[in-house]
Amino acid sequence: MTGGGIATIGGSPPIPPPGWARPTDRIMARLRARSIDDELLHGSVADGDPVVLVRRARLLNRRYRSRIAASLRRLIEAARRRERHVLRPQIPVRDDEVLESEPLIRTLADELEQDERVSPRGVILADRLVTDGDSPIYGATPMRAPAESVQTAVKHARAALHLG
Repeated sequence: MTGGGIATIGGSPPIPPPGWARPTDRIMARLRARSIDDELLHGSVADGDPVVLVRRARLLNRRYRSRIAASLRRLIEAARRRERHVLRPQIPVRDDEVLESEPLIRTLADELEQDERVSPRGVILADRLVTDGDSPIYGATPMRAPAESVQTAVKHARAALHLG
């Protein structure tokens, strides 16, 4: 925190304290989360936009990061059980690669929860590992092959978490 209750995100515009944003900014940040995240990943974000600031603040929120970490840990457990439910549609998980990358995934989860200073880009990449159907975590389909390995994707997310 700097003076006046405003935190900065490593060279980014300052993030005001919780409760500062208008309700419409918070709603728009949730509705546009994916597109804002894409802008943040590509470095084409408008500095000072209150909707973007709300999204950045959410990405850096410890509870939000803990939920992502918990999802990563549940992913490992699901890969270990190799359970498939006949009546529930599922995207196939690349169980073997997930289990081979388990130490890296657990480290990423721990860093998300415990590290004081993280980059929003790393949080986005970690979140997309488990929430994006195009993630290398999920099996290839007849329409697409994974662009990278699970291990490479996890390493990329960890690097972005610390470098920005």
